[in-house]
Amino acid sequence: MKKLFFISLLFTFIALIALVYFVIPDKIVVRRTASLNAKQNAVFRSVTDHKNWGKWWPVANTNNENLNNNSYNLNRVQFSLVDILTSSIIIDIKTKKNTLKSSLDFLSFARDSILLTWNTELATTFNPVKRVQNYLIALEVKNDLDILLKKMQAYYSKVENTYGILIEEIPVVDSTLIFISDSSHGYPTSKFIYTLIDQLKNYSIKQGAQQSGFPMLNVYTIDSISYLVKVALPVNKKLKDEGLIKYKWMLGGGKILVCDITGENNKINYGLKQLEYYLRDYNRVAPAIPFISLITDRLKEPDSTKWKSRIYYPVM
Repeated sequence: MKKLFFISLLFTFIALIALVYFVIPDKIVVRRTASLNAKQNAVFRSVTDHKNWGKWWPVANTNNENLNNNSYNLNRVQFSLVDILTSSIIIDIKTKKNTLKSSLDFLSFARDSILLTWNTELATTFNPVKRVQNYLIALEVKNDLDILLKKMQAYYSKVENTYGILIEEIPVVDSTLIFISDSSHGYPTSKFIYTLIDQLKNYSIKQGAQQSGFPMLNVYTIDSISYLVKVALPVNKKLKDEGLIKYKWMLGGGKILVCDITGENNKINYGLKQLEYYLRDYNRVAPAIPFISLITDRLKEPDSTKWKSRIYYPVM
């Protein structure tokens, strides 16, 4: 009886071992996908900067050392950005026992949609115990990839997350402007800018016109040494040119991108850069120069972190 029992037990064990080799292949391939409504270039540009990962990562990453090494942790797995290719990034997935090389691919498959595909593979061994262990590791990685792709899907489906600012498109309304230009050696100071604004204000008062909006600014340079500074002032009626002060009428009916910025000039420059990215990503053309509406008077508010501005970028 005992002999039959042990024989039966032996056959069961052999069957289980055989099942392990039958069910678990020599190479376990993990492939997870997610689609989202966004531009491929915009999402790829954001994801390739590992500092943006913390904005959509499922858990807080408090390990500064990992952050400096382009790495983030999820459960018992560490993800590290190691290389950037044309339309994919290479990420090392480090578990307790293995480091897997993975590829996150960005494929544009519709006008405003992309497909994210995350691939990795894990070689198994002839040892049945280790083979099962590797299979369980693959399941854990598969679960983590699903979590991360869902987080990315939710986060990057919003334009403000993709570009770091809220971008809106509004119709252009008729506006009457007076403007003046000057050059500055180095980036123009607030005093320099408001000296030009005061000239426009004094001229409008002299002509019996009223200011109808915030002062507008455009600063341009090709060498970061000499800057062309253009300042405009919206007024409520048409005025004649006088000296350096010129009249301009903006015809309504077109479209313009707008975004609100709070902070100093580098925040404004960041907003301008993101709007330029937006134009390229969506194949839009700018028929005129962008300008900044100076909502906060920079001379009255010395704290630049409190400056409020609105960027306007004409498009067609």
